[in-house]
Amino acid sequence: MRTMWMTAGAALCLSMAACGDAGLEEATGTATANITVVPAGVRCIQVEVVGSRTVTRTVSVTGGQSSALLLSGLPTGAVTVTGRAYEGTCASLSSTSVAAWVSDPERVQVQAAGVANVTLSLRRAGQLGVDVDFDKDGGVVVRDGGVAAPPSYPYGAGGLGVGQIFPAMTFEGYRDGQGAYTNLSLRDDYDPDGDRGVRALYILVCAAWCAPCRQEAAALPRMYRNRYAAQGARFLTVMVEGPSPGQAASRTDLDAWVAQYRINHDIGLGTTAALLANPAGASYPTNYVVDPRTMVIQEVVQGYRSLEPRCLTTSDCGDETCDPLTNVCYPATLPGPLGSVDALLLRNGAPSLL
Repeated sequence: MRTMWMTAGAALCLSMAACGDAGLEEATGTATANITVVPAGVRCIQVEVVGSRTVTRTVSVTGGQSSALLLSGLPTGAVTVTGRAYEGTCASLSSTSVAAWVSDPERVQVQAAGVANVTLSLRRAGQLGVDVDFDKDGGVVVRDGGVAAPPSYPYGAGGLGVGQIFPAMTFEGYRDGQGAYTNLSLRDDYDPDGDRGVRALYILVCAAWCAPCRQEAAALPRMYRNRYAAQGARFLTVMVEGPSPGQAASRTDLDAWVAQYRINHDIGLGTTAALLANPAGASYPTNYVVDPRTMVIQEVVQGYRSLEPRCLTTSDCGDETCDPLTNVCYPATLPGPLGSVDALLLRNGAPSLL
């Protein structure tokens, strides 16, 4: 599934001619919606902003390219933003037009000063046909005349705290650390019924300049290969910063990281995901253990506990346990070296961790 992201910044418009009628002037905002990837076949994007009043804007786009949409005259205060993408031209849109891609409504606060940002994730729209008959007793019989698309991501407020739904982000990077440079969507990791075989999700947010991040990057590929991949765990590294603090990571930085540490799991750039930059003011790495059944965060791990191979048998670990698959010592109170990841694997049906 391809996912399209928009980021919108809203700023106060001070021109009476641009923002309102003569007389009592209403504060309005202007937003620029940046579309990083337009799906193939899409020719028109429509954005609806609902607040004290409703504003709808459309723009013609070309599939496979980036695009931008200027939204002017927006209401200030709390607004709800929704995006829709159409395969027809903007000129042909009517009240009966059906969007090929839609987003969940997102809430954002548009202030009279500063810039508000909102990210919209658009997904393929499903259709459901319903036939309605009236039986002889006056009841209603409803028959499913089509196929309903299953939810592509859980509904609810997203966030980065324990108990919150991890936001439905998309990153540019490499699947399994190799192959084509492509989009990596968290929607592909959502596995409510277990049909995709994903039992646990470990998201690693890192920076190239961070020494503990480099230690973790050196240790995890071996652990992923020897223990976790076969059990249904999925690892995703998200590089946010490059060689210097505050410097956005580039594809060159990502390629060097993949080559140096022989990354064998999903890895992408997080430079467009401002939500992940210095999460909660914490230093890197910050890692998230996510349940793929619900995409709810189970644990937030800040910092790095050594996972370097250093044991052959439990006798090498003192009062800890030696994992024979990764040769890592870990506390006997945990079900495995990564603790919450191992617990999720067991809870979601992994037959054995050994």
